[in-house]
Amino acid sequence: MDEFFGNHENNDTCEQSELFIPSAWIIFTQFGLAAESAIVNTIVIVIFLRPKNRTPSTILLSALAASDCLTAIPAQMPYFVAYIFHYDDLEVDEYGYFGGWVWPELYSSCIVYLPLSNISVGFHTISVCLTVMLNIQKVVALQFPLWTMLNVGNKSTVSVIFLIFIIVVSIIAWVTVTDNGLLFKGEDDACCYGELLDHNYTKVFNTSLNNVIVFAVLGVFLCTAYICWKLWTDEKSITKNQNPIAKRKTRRSALIIVLLSVIFILSELFFILRTINQSRLVPIVPMIEMINDSFMLLSWQVGFSLNFVIYLIMSENLRNILKSFFMALFRCKKETPLRNTSKWTSVSDNASTHI
Repeated sequence: MDEFFGNHENNDTCEQSELFIPSAWIIFTQFGLAAESAIVNTIVIVIFLRPKNRTPSTILLSALAASDCLTAIPAQMPYFVAYIFHYDDLEVDEYGYFGGWVWPELYSSCIVYLPLSNISVGFHTISVCLTVMLNIQKVVALQFPLWTMLNVGNKSTVSVIFLIFIIVVSIIAWVTVTDNGLLFKGEDDACCYGELLDHNYTKVFNTSLNNVIVFAVLGVFLCTAYICWKLWTDEKSITKNQNPIAKRKTRRSALIIVLLSVIFILSELFFILRTINQSRLVPIVPMIEMINDSFMLLSWQVGFSLNFVIYLIMSENLRNILKSFFMALFRCKKETPLRNTSKWTSVSDNASTHI
């Protein structure tokens, strides 16, 4: 197993693996948003996947909620663990403008956190693909409503989601195994990597993935602009044969997609800036790298949280279910002391009878 993970002899030159740890307020904000994302996205998935609520759009939104949650949780774990359990090992980042530390990783830690980081990247890629799919589906539905009703169903939507999942997970698994194989244990459990970690295949993969995401964001922007134009100028985008309730439902669904897409585009701005900055088209600007190291994950998590706000505003069903849940919870807490009071009253009456 050690040989599989590249536990080489110390003859190899040890390039110490280091992880940038952002400021404490960013770490705890990320942790809180990750916990909030897990809770609210679970609620969204449970409600949207009820049999009466299942449509191609709600299935896609549920898958998006799951991938957002699985992006947020693994991504922030190394920062939180490093700050809480390895604070004494952190070195102050003297060149940063936003505070933070540099953590010289241990081998026992980096072989765990590298897969977590790749898992987060993988599910973020899935979220990007699902957002593109949501927009394309809505564009087709507005342009060809009858064809969409006949050909786009729940089974076909699940099949495409499953295909995206298999492709992305397979690629990320291959990258993770390959990267872990290039790490080795140095002196004092230092996490070391050889020159091969910067090999051409890694650069090609990272560049390709970054370009795919940038073009996906551009595609979402174009689809969102088209949907807005359709809803604003062309009443024929919704068939005249539909009743008013169906028209409102279609418009509300399209508006949800537009709002989600706007939040998605804004949350990816840091990523786009980093991709452009790391390309060879322009000189590298260190400030952009510092901004991304501190705030890129946070911008994603804020976007995930705002998605739930949109669901809450636009979905009356979701609001009613949450309202009923909290009313029942409050009623249960209110009745508990009353029951205890009545119990003690009955005990007191019995005692007075015996006396």
